[in-house]
Amino acid sequence: MGRWSNLNRRDMSHCRPATKTEEGRKAADRAHAIGNIGFLQPAMKGEYPAAFPGPNPLEMLMRTSHEYKGTPMEITENGCSYLDGPDEHGRVPDDRRIQFLRGYLDELGRAMIHSCNVRAYHPWSLMDNFEWAEGFCQRFGLVCVDFRSLKRTMKDSGKWYAKLADTGGLQ
Repeated sequence: MGRWSNLNRRDMSHCRPATKTEEGRKAADRAHAIGNIGFLQPAMKGEYPAAFPGPNPLEMLMRTSHEYKGTPMEITENGCSYLDGPDEHGRVPDDRRIQFLRGYLDELGRAMIHSCNVRAYHPWSLMDNFEWAEGFCQRFGLVCVDFRSLKRTMKDSGKWYAKLADTGGLQ
């Protein structure tokens, strides 16, 4: 088996074989792929590793759904970080986040049509907040928070998501 120096998925881990066997080397390689490459490759190369299910990470949802038939799933903490802030009119245009959410939810809907038992979806996060590994540098929220004054401004993505929740339409 491969040995993990730190099980925290956001920290890099040195993965070395516990034994000097081919099985140990392969286990360490798998631990490296899961713990390190799965997070580095999208950021550094703009693509998911080939070992992940297909070109779309939602295929992982399909696979999980088929392996654990009937088990309801919830998508939690799904989102993206962009540094969009208020413009000169006080509006926070964050079209990239809207496109991310629209694309993800469209694919999620397709998975549900193909029998994935998804009972809930939760974007990450309602408001920009303190991220344990990145402090105040990352902004995942649907509401922009001015960390000095604590003023909160609904981002365009928050308005879009509110409309989606109200109407059920991805427009």
